[in-house]
Amino acid sequence: MSEQLPLCVDLDGTLVHSDMLLESFIRLLRQKFLYILFIPIWLLKGKSCLKHEIAAKMSIDYGCLPYNRKLIAYLEKEKKKGRSIVLVTASDKIIAEAIAAHLNLFDEVLASTERLNLKGKKKAAVLLEKYAEKGFDYIGNEAVDMHIWKHAATAISVNHGRGLRRILSECDKVEYLETDTEKSFFRSSLRALRPHQWAKNILVFVPLLLAHSYFDQSRVLSTLLAFVSFCLCASAVYIFNDLMDLDADRRHPEKKNRPFAAGDLSILSGLVLSALLLLLSAFLAFNISSGYTLVFAIYFLTTTAYSLGLKSVALLDVFILAGLYTLRVLAGTFSADVELSFWLLAFSLFIFFSLAMLKRYSELYNLEQREKKKMVVRGYSTDDKDILALLGVASGYISVLVLALYITTPEHMVEYRNPEFLWIVFPALLYWISRVWLLACRGQMNEDPVLFSLRDVPSYFIVLIAVTGVVLAI
Repeated sequence: MSEQLPLCVDLDGTLVHSDMLLESFIRLLRQKFLYILFIPIWLLKGKSCLKHEIAAKMSIDYGCLPYNRKLIAYLEKEKKKGRSIVLVTASDKIIAEAIAAHLNLFDEVLASTERLNLKGKKKAAVLLEKYAEKGFDYIGNEAVDMHIWKHAATAISVNHGRGLRRILSECDKVEYLETDTEKSFFRSSLRALRPHQWAKNILVFVPLLLAHSYFDQSRVLSTLLAFVSFCLCASAVYIFNDLMDLDADRRHPEKKNRPFAAGDLSILSGLVLSALLLLLSAFLAFNISSGYTLVFAIYFLTTTAYSLGLKSVALLDVFILAGLYTLRVLAGTFSADVELSFWLLAFSLFIFFSLAMLKRYSELYNLEQREKKKMVVRGYSTDDKDILALLGVASGYISVLVLALYITTPEHMVEYRNPEFLWIVFPALLYWISRVWLLACRGQMNEDPVLFSLRDVPSYFIVLIAVTGVVLAI
C-alpha cells in the first residue's frame, strides 16, 4: 500500500455495519409513514432518485450508527500520516456528507446524487477519471466492489469471507483489515427472535387448564398450535419493533447490543425474517379456528400500530401492553373452544396493567440514574415515575382482589374437589406483586419484568406454591 495514494473508503457494510438506504427506509416508515405511497413513483425515476427522496425526508441520529470502530481507528492513523481519505459511496450525498461531518475524518465525499447512483461500474468510472488506473487504494466489503478493486493499486477488504477471498485473488495486491468481531448469523437471528419472551405465550394454556380440559387431546393440540402461532407472530413483531426503534436502542446502554442496533444482523435480513415468521404464524392461525384467527389478527394489527407510533402516547401504550397480554388469554379461550371467563379477563387486565406499569417505572428509574430526563420514543419523563408506581401497585392489588372474589364465588367452586386450597394462591400472588414493586423502587428490577422473573429464583418458589395450591384444589 502506498501512503501517497488517496485512500478511498466505501460506506455501506464497510464504514458502517448497515445499509444506509434501508436505514433511511426504516426511518421513513417510523417518521413519515404515508410517504411510502410515493416509493413506486420515485423508483420509476431510478434508484438514485429513490435514495435522494428518502434521504431528504427523514432524519437519522448519525452519532449512534453501528460504525466499524476498528476501521475508523485505522483511518485516523492513516490520516495522521498525511494521507487523503475519501468517502466513496452509493448512499445519497445528503447522508454521506452528514456522516463525514460527524466523523470529521474525510477530505472529500463522493456519493450518489438525484441522477447518479454511484455504485459498481459507475463508482469505478468516477474514481478512474479522478485518480487514473492504480492511482488510489480502495476499502470495500462485497463482490460488487470488484469493479473498483481491479483498478485500485491495493484492494483492501474488511470482509474475510472465503467467497470474497476467491474473488479478490484476481487482484494484483490485496490486504485484509482487522475489523470488529463478526457475529454468528444463526446466534444473532436467535437473539432477535427473543425466545425468552415466548414465556408470555404460556397464557394461552390458562383457559384450557381452568376448564379442566387438559386430557382432551384435540383441545390440547389446538392450544399447542396456538402457542406456536403466537410465538412466531410475537417474534415477527419483536423484529419489526427493533427495526422501528433503531435510534432509541442505539442510545440505550443495554439495548444497543441488540442484533439490529449493533449491526450484527442486516435490516434486510430482519425484514425477510419478520415476514416469513408472520406468514407461518398466520398459516397456523387459519388452521385453528375462526375465533382464534380474529384474535390473532387483532393482536398483530395492534402490535404493528404500537410499533409505528402508539408506543409514544403516554398511558395508552401501557393499556395496549396490558391488552396484548389479555389477548393471549382470549386466544387460548378460542383455540381450546372453552367458555369465556370474564373473571379471567378482568384478572388479566389488572395484573398485566400492573406489569406494564412496572416496566415503564423501571425504565424511568434507570433513566434517572443516568441523569437523563425524557425517554426516547416514549411519552414519559422521570417526573412521572411516582404516579406510575402508584397506578401500578394499585392495579396489581386489584388483580389480587379479583382473584379473591372469584375464589369466594360458589358457582365456580363446584368445579373443584377441595376449593379451600385455592386460598394458597391468594397470599402467593399478593407477596409476589409486593416484592417485584419493592425491588423496582429499590432499583433492583430489570426493565423487563418477564425476563427478571425468568432469572429470579424466589419467583420460581412462589409459582411452585401457587401451583401446589391449584393441584390440591383439583
